[in-house]
Amino acid sequence: MRRNKSRIPNALMIICCILLFAGLVVFLLWNRQTEQEFIRQIELGAVAEADSDGFEEQQEDQNSITQEDEDIQSNGTVTGADVNNNAAIQGISFRGDSFCEQDQIADAGFGAYMTKLLQEKNQNVLVEDYTMHEAGSMSHMKLAGVAQKNLDSYLKEHQKLAEEQTLRITEIKIRELTDEELVRDDQAYVPVICAGYYGGWVSNLEELCDQLQLILDTYQQKEKYLILGIYPNVYKDEENYREVMSARWGEHFLLVEDRIIHSVSSKEGKQEAVQLVYDKFVELGYINDEQESNDE
Repeated sequence: MRRNKSRIPNALMIICCILLFAGLVVFLLWNRQTEQEFIRQIELGAVAEADSDGFEEQQEDQNSITQEDEDIQSNGTVTGADVNNNAAIQGISFRGDSFCEQDQIADAGFGAYMTKLLQEKNQNVLVEDYTMHEAGSMSHMKLAGVAQKNLDSYLKEHQKLAEEQTLRITEIKIRELTDEELVRDDQAYVPVICAGYYGGWVSNLEELCDQLQLILDTYQQKEKYLILGIYPNVYKDEENYREVMSARWGEHFLLVEDRIIHSVSSKEGKQEAVQLVYDKFVELGYINDEQESNDE
């Protein structure tokens, strides 16, 4: 009988141990599940925060784009011409008649006086002088690299007219130029052309303008250039000269002859001429003259 009583407490202890063990297993499983859920919530929170940051950055970018669009709408459409028009020019290229002897161009040509003026104005602009003494417009075209087929076409027509003796001044031969003279590095510069005095265009202003255009076409600056009118007194009809040149070139035509006191062949005349060129460059926005006043 006592033996049966002893077995009952042992069974209860076993049951308690089993319950405790089961409870421990349940606790461990619950704890692990809770921990995993906690980790998952943390990960979700990090993702949400990252998404929020990304959205804020995207929103800022969108706001920036919207503001740029509003600026464009308020200021007008932005075009390539608008962006580049006020950019600093790399250099100035003189072509055409030198109005001085060939061996004097380096020291007494348009380029020399323009270089000095730009230095006085604190302008960092390069200058090249490709002018020639007493050369016809076709020789200037040759020097600029205009295609030979264009030159041959003019020569053929000029030769025919010369034989008919219908020309007062013409050009039926092109000046011999060396390979070294034909080398150029001014294609990116702004051209200033003063060709037209010594023949080459059969007294036809439209032909002269076409020849000047062929020279301009050898430059990269298609919208930036200047055509100088220094010798209208050689034409039979000066008024017609002014009308034709002004109509063809508009604001890019600068009639120098009426605005200088001295002969353009003199030092003073060239100094006056390059000052007019400088002022015209400022007017057209090719040069920012404020730099000079700021430096002072």
